[in-house]
Amino acid sequence: MPVIPGGKIIGGMGGRIYIGNMPMPPEAFATWDATKNLPANSIEVEQWAIARQWINAECTHSGTYGAITRRRVAYDWQFQCSLPVDQDNMPETLFEALPSQIAVDPGFVNLSIAFFLGDVKINVDAVAMGMTQKFYYAPMCLIRSCHPVLNAARDVIRCQLAGEGNSRLWLWPDEKTDCAEYLAYLKTRGWCT
Repeated sequence: MPVIPGGKIIGGMGGRIYIGNMPMPPEAFATWDATKNLPANSIEVEQWAIARQWINAECTHSGTYGAITRRRVAYDWQFQCSLPVDQDNMPETLFEALPSQIAVDPGFVNLSIAFFLGDVKINVDAVAMGMTQKFYYAPMCLIRSCHPVLNAARDVIRCQLAGEGNSRLWLWPDEKTDCAEYLAYLKTRGWCT
């Protein structure tokens, strides 16, 4: 029988994708409640996976004695997620550009995400350990593909989404200070209003 490793380990809960800017500051997710109704511009996520990566560029110079050296120059991330299909709110329709965005850039649809690491209020073990609610948060991302999937062995029709970052991705609240500085910077540039 496998032995579960020690530590603060929690079962999963999904997260949310927000069409347009997230309707609340990230701080509000510290008190996130999975039982509350979703805002009209959001979709509940059943399953998600994130791939964070750092982009390294070759920076070879004469002092490397023939070896290739590299320097971290950028940061990137992609995600995949699965969500139940709601006939009244089909993902293909929801992810079309909002009228306010079409006026600025018809090819740009801003999405915000919050992918949760469990729900510490409904998990008995998490409550007993006094765990903090954590989640991955990105103020901007883009959908690359959207695939409706029917599996007769499952209970509902799902939609598989794949997307990529259009901003940094933060683990909240661990990276809260850096995230707040980043959001302030984006606002000064007019990129995240």
